[in-house]
Amino acid sequence: MSSSNRRGADLEEITAEFDRIVPLDSSTVRRWMMTDDEEAAGALMALLADPKHDSRIQPPLRPEEYFEFARRYYERSMLGNSEGEWVDSATDAAYDFARWFKRLWGDPNIPKSAGYNLKKSLERTYLAAPKPIRKNIINSALEQLFYDPEILNYFADWKENPLLQSAYEEARESAMARNRIRQKGEASD
Repeated sequence: MSSSNRRGADLEEITAEFDRIVPLDSSTVRRWMMTDDEEAAGALMALLADPKHDSRIQPPLRPEEYFEFARRYYERSMLGNSEGEWVDSATDAAYDFARWFKRLWGDPNIPKSAGYNLKKSLERTYLAAPKPIRKNIINSALEQLFYDPEILNYFADWKENPLLQSAYEEARESAMARNRIRQKGEASD
């Protein structure tokens, strides 16, 4: 089967799983994770994000088994180069990336190297992005991350890089302003 036919077959196989309730073999999911098809990757991310379907995978995937797939997917999607029914918009991908980073950050069972790899991935993506996409990464990913003072501190080395400094400062200022607004709202309740 040619690679373009395989990609189309992957998408069809993945989307068919949304209607199923039987166990899903983890080796099949690992094969799907190798796809170069953005549409199939988006469908697989949606399947994995749904607890009803994720729980069907037998044996369950370990975080390190899907980490690289998810990282690559978010990196590509944040650049906003792909379109399709299943592909996340650059904004959705950036928000989801931030949510995933925070979940991993707070999990004591996840090695700290995962955070480092995600930070480097976000750095690569930001530097590869055109200006409008960079603004989206600042607003949709960095700002969300920087609500957490520990994560803000973790990214402090961006202040030392002239290519990343303005992104760090803009996201930091915005996160701080939103935190102040939220605190005022909580104080008035």
